[in-house]
Formats: sequence, C-alpha cells, structure tokens
Amino acid sequence: MKLINKINEQIAIHITFCFGTMWCAYAFFLYGFGPVLWPEIMDKMLYWSNTVQLWSLPVIMVGQNLQGRSAEKRSQQMFKMIKEELALLKKEKGD
Repeated sequence: MKLINKINEQIAIHITFCFGTMWCAYAFFLYGFGPVLWPEIMDKMLYWSNTVQLWSLPVIMVGQNLQGRSAEKRSQQMFKMIKEELALLKKEKGD
C-alpha cells in the first residue's frame, strides 16, 4: 500500500507542477481558440474541456496539499535547528 501511495503522490506532484507552467497556460489559451477556427467541433472540445477540469482540479489540490506538507516539514526542521543553535549559544555565553 505504501508503494501505491508513493506513486500516487509523485503523480499528483508532477501534474501540479505541469499545470503550473506557462507552457500549460499557452496550450489552454490556444485550445480555447479551437471553436473559433473549427466551429463544428465545439461540442467535442467543450466535452474534453469539462473532462480535463473534472480530473485535474482534484489532482492539483492533492499536489498542493503534498507541497504544503513538505514545506511545513522543512519549517519544523529549521525551527528545531535554530532552537538547538540558540541553546548552544546560551550555553557558551553562560546564561
């Protein structure tokens, strides 16, 4: 089960990073002009647009939660290191 969770987390983080690029923004911007160029496929493009939104939004939310968890862990480690350094400095000073 841990392997499956690890794989799922890696996929969510990767997709979150991919959707967070300007290249993705450009691709969706161009995709939006599809119905202007080819009005006959507008219904199919709308279907695919909705489908992408339905699966991508939850995956992006999971990826953001994982990124936040990593940032929180780093913050706690840094706080612990700073407290230890402060304790050493106080000990050297004689407080």
